[in-house]
Amino acid sequence: MGLVRDRWRLPFRRSGFHSSSSSSSLLQPPSPHTPSSVSNPPDLPPEFLCPISGALMADPVIIPSGETFERACIEACRDLSVSPPSLSADLSSSLLLIPNSALRSAIIRWCDVAGVPHPLTVSSEVASHLARLLLPASPNSKSQTQLPNEISSPTASSSSSEQSTSSSSSSETIPAAKPQIPESPIHADPLEEKIMAKLKHAKIQELESALISLLETTRESASCRVALGSPRLLAVLKDLLHSRHTAVKSTVLAVIVNLSLEPENKVRVVRSGVVPAIVDALRPSSPSTATEHAAGALFSLALEEQNRTVIGVLGAVPPLLRIFCTAELGFRVRLEAGMALHYLCLSEINVTKVARIPGAVKGLITVSRADARALSRMAMRLMVGMVESKEGKAAMLDGGAVEAAVAMLRNEEQEEDEEEMVVRILYGMSFGGLRFRGIARRAGAEEALEIAAGRSEGEKREMSTMTLRAIRGDAEMEADVARILWAEAVETEEERSGASEKLAASCRIKQESGSGSGPNSAGF
Repeated sequence: MGLVRDRWRLPFRRSGFHSSSSSSSLLQPPSPHTPSSVSNPPDLPPEFLCPISGALMADPVIIPSGETFERACIEACRDLSVSPPSLSADLSSSLLLIPNSALRSAIIRWCDVAGVPHPLTVSSEVASHLARLLLPASPNSKSQTQLPNEISSPTASSSSSEQSTSSSSSSETIPAAKPQIPESPIHADPLEEKIMAKLKHAKIQELESALISLLETTRESASCRVALGSPRLLAVLKDLLHSRHTAVKSTVLAVIVNLSLEPENKVRVVRSGVVPAIVDALRPSSPSTATEHAAGALFSLALEEQNRTVIGVLGAVPPLLRIFCTAELGFRVRLEAGMALHYLCLSEINVTKVARIPGAVKGLITVSRADARALSRMAMRLMVGMVESKEGKAAMLDGGAVEAAVAMLRNEEQEEDEEEMVVRILYGMSFGGLRFRGIARRAGAEEALEIAAGRSEGEKREMSTMTLRAIRGDAEMEADVARILWAEAVETEEERSGASEKLAASCRIKQESGSGSGPNSAGF
């Protein structure tokens, strides 16, 4: 997979992140006569529906397998020791639930555009009823526990029938080389049926041949990849990832890489639960081909914003960083790992994970000096992302990033965009206060930044100048900050008290800017 040249840019002027939460009472889901509960709009993304309730999720959460459910529904399943049909293992009593904020925002945006009311949270009583529907039917009972009239729906009924089918076949032993083939859906794609028929072979040679044929098919066109990105086929691939045969596992990973190239498949692949097996293929003992395909798959999946937190939670960050910083490994696998890390670290929770790995910053600094230009640039990108996080910034200061950035800034062979990345790294760390000021002065950052400011313009020049001021802590900078703060106060006061207050405030500004020690003056 080639390097995707995205346009990265960190905001120069930062503003605080404000989050607002609105508490709402637990409400019953809409009645079966409501259009949103029975006949969803045709363009409704299936990823917005809870696999248990079949309705739009109001509070989606991610579980360790990578799948997303409505919080109340998965909690009810956990309390009743019931596993949803999509899970292959029982739920743990200490189940970790991570809010899927990106998916929730996407659902709300879709509702606003489509003119559909926002989904309501599911009450604990309704969630318990839905979870009981997943219990296997008793031999002496003619039917399962029924939902109340106000929450029964065709979606729930179909989920119940699917569960009884899956529970009856879950006890079968799956051969190591032969996957469990789910039953054919009513409207199965002909191409998918053809592939499924080939994958039914028990002999390893025939299975390998079928997988190679599938790999070739996924290379043909985008339409083929979309058609084959079905939950049914992904479930088979998930089983095959646990094969003891190296060739089978490597080919399956290559197939997943191809399937994940299509935006429609990226969330589907993660929700299928294959990510833990992909991460497992990053182990040092794994064959190099499988490791390269696994890193490429994670890179492709991390391009989707909704997947980044899930992939990080499932443990992909440490092995990817190890691969990227290991000089003995091949260029291609290291680059794939670096690109995967870059996109995962667009989620702040993953930046924190990198910052907490011992030796992470020193490893990135070492790669930034590598002969391979692509790896060096990728390491710089990762360090640019690190300084945007509080923990990342602290780790950078601890790991010697200031001294390394100054040395890179003095390198006359750097290209213009590389020098801009180094300036951004120093500018981000300049918010480290007195500690940064002392380290930067000892490293000789002032001279290097003066040279960079003199041969640049625009935002790069401004960042160099502001970083210089942070290092020097000069009175001119403090006066500028004081003027800005007082000007904001004057505008507010003028709205309330009129022009006379403005005149008085102006006098105060002149006095404070002249001394450089006003009550609102601030330094870096």
